[in-house]
Amino acid sequence: MHGTQATINQTLAAAVTHHRAGRLDDAERIYRQVLAVVPNQPHALYLLGTLKGQRGQSDAAVELIGRAISLAPERALYHSNLGECLRMAGKPGPAVAACQRAIAIQPGLVMAHNNLGSALRDHGRLDEAAAAYLGALRLGPDCVPAHTNLANVRQDQGRIDEAMRLYQSALRLAPNSPEAHCNLGSALRGVGRQDEAIAEYRCTIRLKAGHFEAWNNLGVALVDRTEFTEALSAYRKAIALKSDYAEAHQNLALSLLSVGDYQAGFLESEWRWQCKGRPRPRRLPGSRWEGEPLHGRTIMLYAEEGLGDALQFVRFAPLVAALGGPVVLECQPELLRLLQRQGLPGVCQVIGAGKPIPPVDLHCPLMSAPLCMGTTLDSIPDQAALLAADAELVDAWRSKIGPGDGRLQVGLCWAGNPAQANDRNRSMHPRHLAALADVPGVRFHDLQKVKSADPDRLPPPALQLEDHTADLADMADTSALIAHLDLVITVDTSVAHLAGAMGKEVWVLLAFCPDWRYFPAGPVNRWYPAMRQFRQPRQGDWRGVMAMVSEALEARAGGQSDR
Repeated sequence: MHGTQATINQTLAAAVTHHRAGRLDDAERIYRQVLAVVPNQPHALYLLGTLKGQRGQSDAAVELIGRAISLAPERALYHSNLGECLRMAGKPGPAVAACQRAIAIQPGLVMAHNNLGSALRDHGRLDEAAAAYLGALRLGPDCVPAHTNLANVRQDQGRIDEAMRLYQSALRLAPNSPEAHCNLGSALRGVGRQDEAIAEYRCTIRLKAGHFEAWNNLGVALVDRTEFTEALSAYRKAIALKSDYAEAHQNLALSLLSVGDYQAGFLESEWRWQCKGRPRPRRLPGSRWEGEPLHGRTIMLYAEEGLGDALQFVRFAPLVAALGGPVVLECQPELLRLLQRQGLPGVCQVIGAGKPIPPVDLHCPLMSAPLCMGTTLDSIPDQAALLAADAELVDAWRSKIGPGDGRLQVGLCWAGNPAQANDRNRSMHPRHLAALADVPGVRFHDLQKVKSADPDRLPPPALQLEDHTADLADMADTSALIAHLDLVITVDTSVAHLAGAMGKEVWVLLAFCPDWRYFPAGPVNRWYPAMRQFRQPRQGDWRGVMAMVSEALEARAGGQSDR
């Protein structure tokens, strides 16, 4: 190749043709040929950087485009695409700055406004992101990415109907846009229209077989229908296309756990640390424990997610201690008083999250303990009545509840933490509790600590629900109240795990496709012997669940009165 500018331009034009046609290997080969002759050719550096960004090699993309900008600092397009590559590298702050620089150079550059919106969205600045996308659409009404990206923001904001209209607008402009079909599928799934969502994901894959996000999303929608075999296949396809796709690995983990393959599932779940929006592993004293004997070394086990997760996996603390060393247990403040009073074998100290950590040699997150212990579906550690309410608190709550009157004492909890990702499916509108109001011989107690401010989301007055929640300072108080009950009826939340860990009879109300720990399907739970499961017969059918529970409660209350 001759080094004249005309020859370079012709060569780059041929490479761009390959690039646009998806022949990335051919395009990269030619870009590198140009750079071998002219190492500081800015447009070749930029194009190769863009290609690297398309392949998910964000760091290489940032380096190459950065070199191009150092050679041609006034090219707005370079700054715009640098912003997108910085965003893909998980650096939304610098991405915003790069896009703003592009707009300052060329205010009418549509994709700079679009890329700015994406960087702002990743920064959590949704209103500003929407404004940037709207700016892109004013400049370029036919800009399909801006339509789909604005729709994504509207979906984030809960404006699902508007999001779907925007996705459909994008598809009118570009009927064969894989991104628009994929994003429309996500909006449809968000309103429970799984069949239509699956159709959109499959359309995306027909248009672009290498669309790894569509394969992952297809898996999620198939799980909604409990079609785990097909979902596992979809997740594995996504991972084959992008080996470091953490969200697909984590979704694969959850499905493997659901079908009972605990060894593979807990191993895949180690990818959870790499998922977007999740904190990275903590820097802690000592080294990470991988399951080896302790030989007298002190290990810290620490809770990492919800209260229910900690209550479920605390059973592993005595088993870890049995490997030859004392255990320091770190937990959420809401669990501190409860767990400090348990006297768990081998646990030398229980500390609250955020407090000073005593000297330790090893550390391990509680949710990694099953992997380190080689846990299988058939070797789940028995936690029958592992936890107990403090005797003094039980006495104090006796006066608050009052003497028994022969009725069945039942605690109710109908919603979990609204910030939890799956709360829309696992929590129930309290109006469905009305099905229990006519069951004779029952006295109901409120275990719902966090309540909605919406007056339309209060339990029906006919329940005559006794509210003690103002006195529930933490889970130690909740356990003391539960100790006075005959039965707890709850959705999938920390109350279910607490009652189960206490060995209290607990009925858990489940979505059609609940969390992995409630599989295999059926009334029996492998983790909690005293738990009985009531699952929706169809997606979203809480009425069907409550009809089953009402019938069972009437039989249970009748049995109580016969004693």
